[in-house]
Amino acid sequence: MSPDNKILSPEFIAFLQRHINLHRVIWLLSVIVLFAAWNRGIALMYGLFSLLLAILLLSYVFPFFQLRKLFLALHCKENLQVGESGQLVLTINTTGRRYHLSVALRHPIIELAERVFVDYVDRSGKFLLPVESRMRGVYQITSIQLTSSYPFGIFSVTRSIPVAEQEVLVLPKAAELGVLRDLHITHSVFSGSDSSERKGGQGEF
Repeated sequence: MSPDNKILSPEFIAFLQRHINLHRVIWLLSVIVLFAAWNRGIALMYGLFSLLLAILLLSYVFPFFQLRKLFLALHCKENLQVGESGQLVLTINTTGRRYHLSVALRHPIIELAERVFVDYVDRSGKFLLPVESRMRGVYQITSIQLTSSYPFGIFSVTRSIPVAEQEVLVLPKAAELGVLRDLHITHSVFSGSDSSERKGGQGEF
């Protein structure tokens, strides 16, 4: 294997994805800029350092405000079937505007069929959650998990928000039956039946 292929191996790329993110890169740039500003005495470097710190501060504070004073309601649009997708309706009520919310459902049986991302909510909004279940039964959903990384996507905050207890009925998977032969009273005797002579002629059992 050539050195270039070894450097760009899947293991090395996975290592970079685990340990290097935008949050750490900005902190590293801030330290480098601060060191350069202190060593050279360049006012522009101090200004750049202040800008990086302001971006980090906004990235830490804003997600918490995005997840404050959220009131959720959930109801089932239709009964679910095992192995098939259904829909839940999520209503989000806020005291103001909210941006860039990611919705997750933490339930041992019922799970989201795909990722749900809410781009914008102005005081109230309704959103469809595609869900599916692996087992039949009656299940309770008591909370929804919301994640916000607004405005820069550098730092994310996750919060589990309670909802009014919603009961979800999951029906068994429907199966198609073959064509059943028309049964007639004159052909009601099958193998293993017995007969008894009595009035009425209905002696087969």
